[in-house]
Amino acid sequence: MQTKNLIIFIVTIVLFLGIRHVYASPNYNNIDTIIQNYMRDFNIPGIAVTVTKGDKVVYLKSFGVGHNSQPLAKDTKMYIGSLSKSFTALAIMQLAEERKIDIDKPVKTYLPYFKVNNKYSTENITVRHLLNQTSGLSEMTCISKLKNTTSQKEGVLDLKSAEPVSKPGEEFHYFNPNYMILGAIVEEVTGEKYEKYMKDNILVPLEMRNTVLDIENGVTNLSDGFGAFAGFPIKRKEEFIKSAISAGYIVSTPEDISKYMIFQNKMNKTLSNVLSDRNLDEMHMQTLKTKPGYGMGWFVNEKYNGIKVVEHKGELKNFHADIILLPNFDYGISIMTNQNHALYDIFVYPELRENLTKLVIGMSYKKSSTFAFGYLFLIFVGITTIIASIYKTVKVKEIFLKTKEKGLKKVYYSIIIDAIMPIIFLTIFPYIFGKIIKRGFSFEMIWGLTHDLVIWFLVICILALIRALYKISILHEVTKKEII
Repeated sequence: MQTKNLIIFIVTIVLFLGIRHVYASPNYNNIDTIIQNYMRDFNIPGIAVTVTKGDKVVYLKSFGVGHNSQPLAKDTKMYIGSLSKSFTALAIMQLAEERKIDIDKPVKTYLPYFKVNNKYSTENITVRHLLNQTSGLSEMTCISKLKNTTSQKEGVLDLKSAEPVSKPGEEFHYFNPNYMILGAIVEEVTGEKYEKYMKDNILVPLEMRNTVLDIENGVTNLSDGFGAFAGFPIKRKEEFIKSAISAGYIVSTPEDISKYMIFQNKMNKTLSNVLSDRNLDEMHMQTLKTKPGYGMGWFVNEKYNGIKVVEHKGELKNFHADIILLPNFDYGISIMTNQNHALYDIFVYPELRENLTKLVIGMSYKKSSTFAFGYLFLIFVGITTIIASIYKTVKVKEIFLKTKEKGLKKVYYSIIIDAIMPIIFLTIFPYIFGKIIKRGFSFEMIWGLTHDLVIWFLVICILALIRALYKISILHEVTKKEII
């Protein structure tokens, strides 16, 4: 009996220590070090990080610059991109809780004008399918090119040519217009503008005083946005697309996002009138057993040795934002930056998100990016290939004559290489880009997120074509002389 009790005692202590490791109080000063390292390595103008634990903000600090080179602050406004989707999902679930919407009814119940290029999908896509990104619509077959002033209703009408890639409810396909449709439903059901309903029913109750939706009328203290060109920040204007506000164009602040995370983690019990815990749980519940898992405006997965993570990122041309919720630990983490680039989205920001999350939950993490050297190497390769291509173009005649001495086959081979290089680049690069982001895209999107890469490709391709044409011209002259 004593042996049995001893074993139970030892097992209990081991389990306690394991749990204690996960709950170990993080040293928040190390967040400063991590952020400063990333900003230094990638020339990021501004980053704000917020950490909530329970109903408290345990860390909120901004680094770098925001509006007009002024220091980034807790009340500096930044676009949050697709984090907007969870706000729209929250509005829909509010209306469902009030029995104004049945999320399992077809979209046409609320938007009679809704139509896609498939009768079955038009009649059977439900509100839930939109929330869960399982409508069957995909950016692989539909990329909207709407004017910035287009309303959400006009945006929905524009989907009449959209071709579904699967039946409703069968597959997950991330499709921004799903949430544009939801925004239109909010307006149709309430009889109010989306912006007004969101302010009165979500922002005011959550005391998110600096979060803005009516962006057309101007926004004070809005951070400047930046792209990146070969590692240097480039200040650019972020275009506001009215029809996509419910999918990706809400503006908020680090301080306001902290309040939102506390609410999403069900830690503010005075706000149960905004949405019940039961419906918040449903928003955080994975639907299809796919990877990545998706709930309602949130990605839902198990990470870090089986810990449930509810998260989403927001991507615009010049801004990036992340929210990571750890509901089993009552933690919320937000990262808001005023710079974006495709390479940052793929390599830098996911790594930063992971390192900060590991720090908060007591796991080992890295204080700096493993991609920093790789990024510098890519810049070096880009510069050296352009220099080499310029040199080959300037010396094309001299190189051609040396090649000709080795035989005409070598000449034809070099011409073919130069001629097909642009074709290869213009076909393979978009294919690889699509595979990496696992979504459809437009060339406007590529240009917005990869100015430097696009210019590099164009320079290489133009120089290659010039060489090919010049070689053909020289070959014609040489051949003509030899015949004479």
